[in-house]
Amino acid sequence: MAMPADGRSPPPWEVLLLVSSRLDPQTLAVSSCVCKEWSHSMSIDSLWKPPCASHFPSLCLLRSASSAAAGVQEDPAAVSFRRLYALGQRASLRRRSPPLPKPVLSLADVAFLVDVRSTKHDLDIATVFAPADEFCRKSEIFLFDLRAVDGERQLPPEEELEGVRVTWSVVLKTWEGMFMMLSCSETEARSEPSGDKWFTQELPQPGCCSGHCSGSLAAEVKLGMGGRSSGEMRVEGVSVGVMSMAEWRYLSIDDGLRYLQSFLFMKDMK
Repeated sequence: MAMPADGRSPPPWEVLLLVSSRLDPQTLAVSSCVCKEWSHSMSIDSLWKPPCASHFPSLCLLRSASSAAAGVQEDPAAVSFRRLYALGQRASLRRRSPPLPKPVLSLADVAFLVDVRSTKHDLDIATVFAPADEFCRKSEIFLFDLRAVDGERQLPPEEELEGVRVTWSVVLKTWEGMFMMLSCSETEARSEPSGDKWFTQELPQPGCCSGHCSGSLAAEVKLGMGGRSSGEMRVEGVSVGVMSMAEWRYLSIDDGLRYLQSFLFMKDMK
């Protein structure tokens, strides 16, 4: 430890550790920024274990379980209690974040346009143009079953979905804005045993999304296929939705609308 400017000897390390054991986590964190020696002394597990066990006991149990799995009482490679406390504190602060304002956009303002087209045969197989608010689910998630399919055509017998492209766009009912959510070919689809087809494509990040829809987002379109038993494949229904890939769940209605308004109202949002 460096000699103070007034020439007095610094207190022994024992006194520093005795005092530091009585400090709260915030003061410990501030004290660790004084110098390298203090940073090392104020970061030891014996100081951070009590507050971590008090505020975030599940994290301490997780570390103990990790050490037990490694066959040691204290795994030297285990994450420090200071790090565990910081992780728990950040998670707690995010949970207590103030509620977000309601989106400016509403389901009554938009319509969904889904087009299923055979590029190989240059023909429309199915088209859906549906007001979003007519298909809102009671569960309040951004997932919609669009039952009304216009322009339904039987698929050519030799192909099923070969050479087919699916496009999903969201349109303002005033026709002042449109955003393409998905445009996929049949090579990007996955099939279910029932014959239904799922098309998924990652969405661009708007740069102003809430923490409620952080991480990668993906648009999904499901084609409900019918007529397999008779050999007359056709699209009988369409479902659309937006999923958070990080949390593996569909967005809420409000988060989905917040995402859309950042593109549909892009000029107004600047």
